[in-house]
Amino acid sequence: MFFYTQTTADGYEVYMATEDDRSPYIEQDLYYYESDWLEKLPQAIYDGLAIYIDEYNKDEYAYQDAIEEVYEEYWSDMKHEVENELIEEGYEWEKE
Repeated sequence: MFFYTQTTADGYEVYMATEDDRSPYIEQDLYYYESDWLEKLPQAIYDGLAIYIDEYNKDEYAYQDAIEEVYEEYWSDMKHEVENELIEEGYEWEKE
């Protein structure tokens, strides 16, 4: 998955989020606003895709938020999976 910026012929910056950087699907991969640009990132991480993001954009809050979102959901899923396995084995404990 590729996340990068492009400059239009008239000088505007647009944001790309595409699986094919050589032939992006403009209607689905082009974003005019930075706030929407990384909405595909969490799903790309969940799907195990290799991710390329412009070096200059790694400090963006949206990038960091997506990483945290995936981590928190992954941690929660793993915690519930372990709890369920322990319950099946007969262990009990008080939930917080």
